[in-house]
Amino acid sequence: ALLEPLSVAFTAVARSGVKIGDPVLICGAGLIGLVVLQCCRAAGAYPIVISDVSPARLQFAQQYVPAAQTLQVRPEETDKEFAARVVQLIGGEDREPVVTLECTGVESCIAHAIQSVKFGGKLFVVGLGKDKLEFPFMRLSEREIDLQFQQRYVNMWPRAIRVMSSGMIDLDAMVTHVYAFEDASKVFQTASDPSSGSIKVLI
Repeated sequence: ALLEPLSVAFTAVARSGVKIGDPVLICGAGLIGLVVLQCCRAAGAYPIVISDVSPARLQFAQQYVPAAQTLQVRPEETDKEFAARVVQLIGGEDREPVVTLECTGVESCIAHAIQSVKFGGKLFVVGLGKDKLEFPFMRLSEREIDLQFQQRYVNMWPRAIRVMSSGMIDLDAMVTHVYAFEDASKVFQTASDPSSGSIKVLI
């Protein structure tokens, strides 16, 4: 239950090329985004900004990785306004994310992410979206931004087991709700209810 998201996050961080000292933006503070956050921190990325529409999830992210900067997405703001706030958190003018990891698959979030990446940087899309999405193609072209996607992971479970065993990455905090087998129906209700505050729900 926890090795799978950790394997996804390992693959994302490895393939995106996050390095020590890289400014990084993570879009989405759900389960995958939060595990990616901890993996980026372990890889030495700094500073790290994580964004989401949910204040509760951002609060969780701040407690989970205190060194991270959190940014609440404003539904009414433009892509440029969002990107300007990212730059401000990272450290001011000319300090844009070298790598942005998009963990939602939501069209508007992808557009925000594209606007935020530095010239010659990379947008790595982890989240799954709709079959067809509209995004600012010319922004990618003019800024020479590499666009990369992830669908699967290969041979990551042994590494994930080693890291979990070492205590380097703690995923216990991700498990917010645990139900007995006879209450299995509540798992789906809780997981699909944004007001529940759930991150990972287990039986």
